[in-house]
Amino acid sequence: MCFHYSLTKEALERENIYDPTLEFPFMTQYHVNGFSYPEMPVLSNEEGGKLKLMKWGLIPKWANTVLKAEEIRQNTHNARSETVFEKSSFKNSMGKKHCLVFASGFYEWMHVGKEKYPHYIHLKDNSLMAFAGIWERTIISDSNEVVESYSIITCDANPLMERIHNSKKRMPVILPKDRWMEWLKPDLTREQIISFLCQFPQEQMSAYTISRLITSRKESSNVEKVMERVDYPELALFLQ
Repeated sequence: MCFHYSLTKEALERENIYDPTLEFPFMTQYHVNGFSYPEMPVLSNEEGGKLKLMKWGLIPKWANTVLKAEEIRQNTHNARSETVFEKSSFKNSMGKKHCLVFASGFYEWMHVGKEKYPHYIHLKDNSLMAFAGIWERTIISDSNEVVESYSIITCDANPLMERIHNSKKRMPVILPKDRWMEWLKPDLTREQIISFLCQFPQEQMSAYTISRLITSRKESSNVEKVMERVDYPELALFLQ
């Protein structure tokens, strides 16, 4: 599962992905909460791989009214790799409408008894991540709005994420950088697509605990402080 991530403008610029002449401005997002249904920059396999804003929470073409769209997007932040070819919400996008969902890192919670401990997960070299995504363009008939939206594909957790996300044991499909552009090719076979949908090596990842600011209802969590390391002595004892 992946409902929370971060994306800094600097990370996009380091990879020469963010172009200041783009039609939309982008400000660093320290905490992107999927349940606020934000618009985030993704690289699609359309228009020559152009970076564009899309709404998180894929709306399939058949959910073409405001009510249907609002209902379905509550369940389409993520697409399970095991069922993505069969699920009615996703099957029309697989193999046709792929995208790269960029992130500096993402957030997950470890459950210990009745407590939940938030973690920030990133690549060891702090380079930009690209999640395997799918997208759709939907015309909402009763508002005459054209909505482009995306979902992040997930897979079984690797050992690092299995320890952290110990309730669901899932993780986003993180694509190796040398396969980013391959994911966007329009003529991939089902077998080729499946080859992408696997665990990212835990040896290339790092994680640490952060404060519970990320779930605060009183303070904004979209601040740099949310990514700072916070240690929990009781958790260290549990993990010994």
